[in-house]
Amino acid sequence: MFLRGVCPVHAPDRAPEAGKLYWDAMWPSDGYPLQSADGEGFSVAFIPGRLTDHQLLDDKYILRLRMMSGSLAPAMETGCWCELEGMYFSCLRADQVMDLAEVEEQWWENHIISLDFGFGKSSAAAGLFSITEARAGYPMGRIFELGTIIEKRMEATEFARVVCERFVAPSVGGRSAATNCGHLS
Repeated sequence: MFLRGVCPVHAPDRAPEAGKLYWDAMWPSDGYPLQSADGEGFSVAFIPGRLTDHQLLDDKYILRLRMMSGSLAPAMETGCWCELEGMYFSCLRADQVMDLAEVEEQWWENHIISLDFGFGKSSAAAGLFSITEARAGYPMGRIFELGTIIEKRMEATEFARVVCERFVAPSVGGRSAATNCGHLS
């Protein structure tokens, strides 16, 4: 919405003018305008925020940024988010990801549901994780991904319903697998 569908790094000649107010923006999720026909509503503006534009981070931040894998470091250094679009949970190792049916999950173990609702071309993603108690072969506190949901172009309320159906409603030992997730709203 703020970039108006154009990457300022890859297409600077077509990118929105930095700081200019645009009154014709629409929500990427449903195309609904931010500005009404009678002039009520909101404007948007693209405000660049490259690492070189400010002094908000410490001197070693650039070194940590350059530790990212593949093309991510140079992309983040120049302010391009194209490489990150659609990525999720990339830090997990293959031996940490298990199917819910493979885990001898106990209802009393702590569970975490993570959500990231993207807009526009982005995906909405959710993950269900279990933090284990001590068990054969795994140390206490090991985190396993039990499930992932990725949806494109889904309304937020529908995505929440899907997450509840897949992660909260199923039971382990007669109790909700998400009993220890905390409050979901």
